[in-house]
Amino acid sequence: MKHKKLLITVLLVAILAISMIALVACDKNTTTDGDGNDTTIDGNNSVDKNKLSMFTYTTTPDGKICITGLKSEYRNITANVVIPEGIATISDNAFSHDSKLETVIIPDSVTHIGVSAFAYCPSLTHATIGNGVTSIGYSTFSWCTGLIDMVIPDSVTSIGEDAFNHCIELINIILPDSVTHIGNCAFYYCTGLKNVTIGKGVTSIGNDAFTACNKLDAVNIKDLKNWCEIFFENTYANPLYEAHNLYLNGELVTDLIIPDGITFIKPYTFENCTSITSIKIPDSVERINDLAFRECLELTNVIMGKNVEIIGDFAFYSCSKLASISLPDSVEFIGNYAFAWCQELTSLIIPDSITMIGSSAFTYCTKLTRLYYKGTAKDWANISIESGNEQLKNSTRYYYSANKPTDYGNYWHYVGGVSTIWA
Repeated sequence: MKHKKLLITVLLVAILAISMIALVACDKNTTTDGDGNDTTIDGNNSVDKNKLSMFTYTTTPDGKICITGLKSEYRNITANVVIPEGIATISDNAFSHDSKLETVIIPDSVTHIGVSAFAYCPSLTHATIGNGVTSIGYSTFSWCTGLIDMVIPDSVTSIGEDAFNHCIELINIILPDSVTHIGNCAFYYCTGLKNVTIGKGVTSIGNDAFTACNKLDAVNIKDLKNWCEIFFENTYANPLYEAHNLYLNGELVTDLIIPDGITFIKPYTFENCTSITSIKIPDSVERINDLAFRECLELTNVIMGKNVEIIGDFAFYSCSKLASISLPDSVEFIGNYAFAWCQELTSLIIPDSITMIGSSAFTYCTKLTRLYYKGTAKDWANISIESGNEQLKNSTRYYYSANKPTDYGNYWHYVGGVSTIWA
């Protein structure tokens, strides 16, 4: 009997707990109709229930109101929605698939917008988000194919996965300094997007965040050092791959000077940035990571700092106007395809610190004819050179000699800082 009473008590407690969780989670099954003229207290804010007459909503035990959608008589009819001041949250799927919704104004009192809250609202053109929202979550405005205007407030710290996926009419997006993370596919297939401003607070951008944004022509940044420290998950995480043009405080970046203090140039950081014509890398940089400068098609000149040790895979792949490169004495490793398809590359200075040259590192460098090596023939023989580097191997190789050599062979030295063959 005692066990039976104990079991009943446990069940009652469990049922009560589940009920409380349901309320907090804005369960639509607890919808109220908003009739009456009284005022509901929502935390420290008052909400006039008359202003809730068109909405379905729930109220949590602490008095906070969560909008769960429009009543059936207003859904797919109402064009303009103003969420009343004092509302705390908008639930998952609250307005999704509403074919007539055109504008929405969200007040500062709202701190949370649920998953897919406005997804698949094809007529939605303008959305105003208040300063209380800290995150634009998963699929919040995805497939809002008519959305043309979106102002993201300074309160927002993250843009969730698929947040604006397929917002094909969105033209300009400004991410404030408060944003630290942009999720996977956040702006996927925003085919009308032309300009994006990345605030200096961003530290990471997820996979395919800007895939198929093929009208992008400008990426605007405020801080170059911050840009160099962003972690891009893949090629299409970086809007620069589609835009090609990088602007720093309104000025097009052509002569790129990597800020001192950067130790690693991260993958994809300047990939396909065709506005860049020259690069100066400071002594603080130790590693140029994979695809860092791939397809910088207008790049003609690179000056590397004296402490670069590793040049990653595809780092300068298809920099088709790069005519010459001098690698500092610190470089030990050149990755796979690092300089492949640099078709204007005619000469190369390689230090004796090199121990390995990766697969096809210089493949299709069809004009490469001269190789200036700072070591001896014996040193060269000890370098591990992977397959696909026939152009490199077949180039005329010159060995460094500060003084005019007395024996027969191919030698070079510096004259006024310029590599010069001993006559």
